[in-house]
Amino acid sequence: MAETILQLPRTTLTMDEGRIVRWMKRPGDAVTEGEPVAEMETDKAVVEVQAPVTGYLRRLIVAENVDVPVAEPIAVFTETADEALAGASAPEPAPVVSPADAGLARAQSTEPAAPPPPVEAPAGQGRIVRASPAVRIRARAEGVDLAAIFGSGPAGRILVQDYERHAAATVAQAPASAVPAATDRMRTGIAAAMLKSWREQPQFSVTRYVDMSRVTELRAALAAAAPDVKLSFIDFLIQAFARALPLHPRLNQRADASGNPSPSETVDMGIAVAVQDGLIVPVLRGAQALTLPQIAAQRASLTERALENRLGARDLGGGTFTVSNLGPFGVDQFNAIVNPGEAAIVAVGAMRERPVAVDGQVLVRPMLTMTLSVDHRLADGAAGAQLLQDVVDRLEGRMGWILF
Repeated sequence: MAETILQLPRTTLTMDEGRIVRWMKRPGDAVTEGEPVAEMETDKAVVEVQAPVTGYLRRLIVAENVDVPVAEPIAVFTETADEALAGASAPEPAPVVSPADAGLARAQSTEPAAPPPPVEAPAGQGRIVRASPAVRIRARAEGVDLAAIFGSGPAGRILVQDYERHAAATVAQAPASAVPAATDRMRTGIAAAMLKSWREQPQFSVTRYVDMSRVTELRAALAAAAPDVKLSFIDFLIQAFARALPLHPRLNQRADASGNPSPSETVDMGIAVAVQDGLIVPVLRGAQALTLPQIAAQRASLTERALENRLGARDLGGGTFTVSNLGPFGVDQFNAIVNPGEAAIVAVGAMRERPVAVDGQVLVRPMLTMTLSVDHRLADGAAGAQLLQDVVDRLEGRMGWILF
């Protein structure tokens, strides 16, 4: 079998580079396809990187805590433990050294430590500013002049660690009232993604109320019949959208890295999950083919792993439509921003008992709001309204729709 090269995966449309924070396997270790081999820090989260094949990890190409561009080779795998590597005659890659090992080595060394690179320099010197993509994204989002930072990378390239060193020095020198609140990698990634969406995707929103009486009855009946199956109201909404979206292909699209959208044959449903100081959107893939219990189980698993920072690279990115639910926080209605690369997102509010007119009578019904935000380049208001009507009909039982 030929060598298999593992490349740094892209987990979000705005991701330009990542950082391997921990190699979980070492050269010579046996691996199974899909088994986690590394933890990667992105602009959104720390996620697991899986082995691309079953075999052996033979070579680590990049070290820990080094910024690496997307699609850059990071490791080599083979089918057997002793087959020759095609690049065996090439120089060995830099060893993978953890920060603790590096500190120990420096402490034991008799050589004088090299002085750290300067943190900043006077702006306006006319020098060419070279910086990694992640640094440029952060600088734009935080309004930082890169000319004031010296880089320690090749040809003076400003790396993330240089930027963070400069930010730390700036924070230390600034009064508390002047320190920006959001300087971490996740908030910067969120800022970059939302700015990209707001600038490049003209968006409109449409709102519908839905009577959840039928869903409430179904949920109670299912809980009595199958007490081990834990169903949330959001699971019913996810399945309703997953079954309706194939009939509305303009609203179930995915753009490639160049921004070219095309309808998807599957509904890969993003589920917004609030984590500490940020937001992650893991993807429930092939949701249109899942039963309600399958949706509930997979949604719960994705949410749990997102909160525990155990998502894999395959759990992120590549969504076609997103559900954002602030109902548990008591929010009645809100507008969500479309995720870059997708056509639409639905914002779900809290379910509350409200008086409604039914056949000339005022009755109290469990009602919630759904606000659909749509990229106006891909669809118009009528298309958004038709999708919501389809979903409301399914949830309120006017289509004879089977949930399983």
